[in-house]
Amino acid sequence: MTILKRGCDNGMSSQLANELFEYGRTLCQMERYSEAKEQLLLSEELEHLQYTYYWLYRACKGLGQEDEALKYMTLCYNENDMDKRCSMTYAEELAQHGKRREALKVLKKLMDIHGYDEYADELMDDIKEKRI
Repeated sequence: MTILKRGCDNGMSSQLANELFEYGRTLCQMERYSEAKEQLLLSEELEHLQYTYYWLYRACKGLGQEDEALKYMTLCYNENDMDKRCSMTYAEELAQHGKRREALKVLKKLMDIHGYDEYADELMDDIKEKRI
C-alpha cells in the first residue's frame, strides 16, 4: 500500500481513501468485521476521514476486541465531542469498562452543550444505578 500511496497524487489518494472507507463501512454493516477493519485501516493510512474511528470502533466491537474498540471510540469522541450519538456511545463504552465517573462527565458535557436530552438522562440514571 505504501507504493500506491507514493505513486498517487493527493486527489487520487483522497479518492481511494474515501472508496476504501465506504467499502469498509459497508462491510461493517454487513457484519464482515475483519474485512471491514482491514479496509478502514488502509483508508486511514491514506487519509484520515471524519468517522473512520467510529467504524473502526464498530468493527472491533464486532470482533470482540473490547479494549481496541474503546481506544477507537475515544479517538472518535475526541474528534466529534459535539456529536450526540458519538457522545452517547462513548459514555456507554466508558461505563461498560467501569469508568462511570468519566461517562457521567461526558453526558453532563453533552447536555451542557445541547440542553436536556431524554436519552442522555436515562443513560445517566442507568450508569448511576450501575445497570450498565
